[in-house]
Amino acid sequence: MRNSVRNGPYSAFMYNLDRKVEGAVTGEASMMGFLTPDIGTPEGIAEYNGNQSQLLTISVLQLGKEFQDEKTLNQILQDHYTKGFNATDLEILNTITWPYFPRWSPEETGQARHWQVFNMQGKQKVWYAGSSVSFESIRGVMEYNNLLLRKMNNINH
Repeated sequence: MRNSVRNGPYSAFMYNLDRKVEGAVTGEASMMGFLTPDIGTPEGIAEYNGNQSQLLTISVLQLGKEFQDEKTLNQILQDHYTKGFNATDLEILNTITWPYFPRWSPEETGQARHWQVFNMQGKQKVWYAGSSVSFESIRGVMEYNNLLLRKMNNINH
């Protein structure tokens, strides 16, 4: 896209995050922006922000609880930039959607799914670690990973 208002190589859209606006753009990052000389200085940021006519390629995050089809999400993204930031020549190169925070239902939790996964750890040399098996809080992930390391240590000795 071109001619959009810029605010550095990374922006979080707090209004959309705080209000959990369904399908809204919540963040953007320009990898080339991060590589801009002097981007860590006020002068470098000012130069980056002022170069609006240059083609800008960014990665964008959108967030929602409900599934929305690709066409709807792309329209929300396009409106965000064209109506909110005066962008022109906007082209969406790729859209990927995935369920975030996959977790078990209360019934499945009551069936001890976490412990079923834990008991199969290491079978066929496969280990599931991190937020793939626990809610994505730092404390929960670290505690689970420490438990997993103790299990690995017991298997190896």
